[in-house]
Amino acid sequence: MFDDDKQKAPFLIPFVVAMAFGIPVSVVWFLIAMKVGFVATIITILLGCVCGFGARISARGRHPAEAAIMATLILILLSISVITISVLALEIAQSFLATAVAIVRPGGFTDFSNACVIVAGKTFIGYPLGLYAAYRVSDGS
Repeated sequence: MFDDDKQKAPFLIPFVVAMAFGIPVSVVWFLIAMKVGFVATIITILLGCVCGFGARISARGRHPAEAAIMATLILILLSISVITISVLALEIAQSFLATAVAIVRPGGFTDFSNACVIVAGKTFIGYPLGLYAAYRVSDGS
């Protein structure tokens, strides 16, 4: 009588676990981008797989696709933003913090958004693949 077959999959705990699993991959992504000089598509797919796996193991048999995709998308956006701020800081020979403060000030966001498009455009095909990997890996079946 109280059994609800259309009960929603849990979101918060799988989201937090997916973020916790994905943060180390985002750090590796940042280090490779800064040391080698390119943003690799394979790391984006790996990020999606890790976030999907983290969400799956914490969802107890349900399909937490929303949590996995949201965690992957947030980490992709954060990684692109941090890489862009670092690239801008290297170009103008300032620290990361000084560059981030300059972006927040009026008139600084336009340069940042243009630089984000340049950085993110190098591996544009990897982002949908990473989100798809998060969806597929989070599926427990």
